[in-house]
Amino acid sequence: MSRHLLIQGIQHHQAGRYAEAERAYQAAFSAAPNQADALRLLGILAHQRHRHDEAIRLLYEVCQRRPQDPTCRSDLGIALAAAHQLPAALLCFRQAVAMRPTDSHGQTNLGQILLRHGPISDTAIEAEWHFREAIRLDPTLADAHSGLGAALREQNRLDEAEAALLEARRLDPKLAKAANNLGNVLADRGALEAAEAAYREAMALDPTLPEPHNNLGHLRRRQNRLAEAEASLQEALRLSPGCVDALVNLGNVWVDLGRHAAAEENYRAALAHQPNNADARYDLGALQLLTGRLEEGWAGYEARWQRRGCKTRPMAAPAWQGEDLAGRTLLLHAEQGFGDTIQFCRFIPPLTQTGRVIVEAPATLLRLLGSLPGNAAFIAAGEPLPPHDVQAALPSVPALLHTTLASIPSQVPYLRAEPARQTAWRQRLEPLPGLRVGVVWAGNEKYALDSRRSIDPALLAPLATVPGVTLISLQKPENASRPAKPEWIAYDWTNELFDFAETAALVSALDLVISVDTAIIHLAGALGRPAWLLNRFDSCWRWLLNREDSPWYPTLRIFRQDSPLDWETVVAEIADALGALARAPTFPPDFAGDLLARFGAKLSAAGRSTAKGATGPTISRYNAA
Repeated sequence: MSRHLLIQGIQHHQAGRYAEAERAYQAAFSAAPNQADALRLLGILAHQRHRHDEAIRLLYEVCQRRPQDPTCRSDLGIALAAAHQLPAALLCFRQAVAMRPTDSHGQTNLGQILLRHGPISDTAIEAEWHFREAIRLDPTLADAHSGLGAALREQNRLDEAEAALLEARRLDPKLAKAANNLGNVLADRGALEAAEAAYREAMALDPTLPEPHNNLGHLRRRQNRLAEAEASLQEALRLSPGCVDALVNLGNVWVDLGRHAAAEENYRAALAHQPNNADARYDLGALQLLTGRLEEGWAGYEARWQRRGCKTRPMAAPAWQGEDLAGRTLLLHAEQGFGDTIQFCRFIPPLTQTGRVIVEAPATLLRLLGSLPGNAAFIAAGEPLPPHDVQAALPSVPALLHTTLASIPSQVPYLRAEPARQTAWRQRLEPLPGLRVGVVWAGNEKYALDSRRSIDPALLAPLATVPGVTLISLQKPENASRPAKPEWIAYDWTNELFDFAETAALVSALDLVISVDTAIIHLAGALGRPAWLLNRFDSCWRWLLNREDSPWYPTLRIFRQDSPLDWETVVAEIADALGALARAPTFPPDFAGDLLARFGAKLSAAGRSTAKGATGPTISRYNAA
């Protein structure tokens, strides 16, 4: 009788008649309570109907009854993974593979959960091994080839990943996961239209799969189509309410839209499901930094090392933990971009008071960094490392020193131009009339959100019509595909700026720098020069929220977008302010530097409390003529 009811239930189950299948399975279990088959089928059915707690309870009981059955362990692992209980799912899949190493499906399940469990940097290689083992056991298993493609993509081996995914699609053209994973590879290559087509094919193949909706939402965010991104991510969460990637991606969209409290809730929900998720930890940390909670935010900022694409390198010396160096040698390596290095190098001089400090940085920064106070030594990235006792990444130093808004070292200048080169540039600029203003409109195209911070140079043309102003390009051609010298720029000597020390000399000879969020803004601020930032709506964390000033750079003034991508309003505000500055009285050549030298600390302290719309200390004009 029980066997007959099971067969009847399986027939209903295969036909999609879930209610009838459940009744038959329950009747079979009532007829033979000691048999585990009915319990297992009830658990699988509950999983398919998204009743996760019930599925886990039933399948756990099956495992208790059949402790040596690897299939039962895999069933329970699948249910746990669906409920986003990833550590427990990982344990089940490891047990299943240990019981039956020759099971290609078990190896595939283990590889897939490893990719989800993270941190990705620690698990992708192990996942790759299990997928390759599954393929060795069964070369026709499309799921294993699809998983292998995903693992290779996480290691940025895109050509190999694409080959694996194309093989998965050849073996099973209807495998939605393979189409979705191929979309990810195409998106990484910058083929966004092809990626969208792959995601939409995955959705058509399996309308219940949340991943392509999540990935399309992430793609839409890259394209600055935030409303569409939000809709796609909401759909992913409707299909899988605890989907960690979708929670994080939707949080990022909400940050972009200025909905910071909602974004934080999402990050924390993601971490409740997956405490080790590097993206959730990092994005929450960045939000905490953005909102001024630096001591909280630095911990999340350190999660960058576990994020996909982070370039880590083995270091022989132990990590410095912020303790007194006490005569030891510390190696600091500039792990991020030029601007980050210029911003964080302010922390170096105090460290040289108790120990020896060696700084590894890009060669183009070395001459400039040599102007720092103290006796740090500098070597170019790629050169052999001198002996050292401890090491740290330069951007990690603020966290190690427990830096708060109140304790940021904000005395400027902490970098200086070479006097002879500064004099040479001042003499060169001498004939130019009015205010000499350097302009930058684009950053490095490789930055993921460069399209939001960079600006079409044509939009800056109104600055050229401001009376009493001469504009000088500081835009290096290799930093952007946009033209390096638009028609409204009369002066461009960037081909002579062979390193940052030479750029510093030119910047020091200018009256003002106007720039989007690039290294030049950091350079001007570190030199103590007046600088105006064109800041995007979804501001980088270091510029905080709702402020016209910066605790990092006392001479910086921030002009912010009031809505995403609205550069016209920002440029109009800057043009008005520039006109007012050009009409202001002329001060002696050393006015700005002398004022900062005498009153820099007071200006910095006052600036910390200056919010947007308030009146803070400003330098009305500095004229080098």
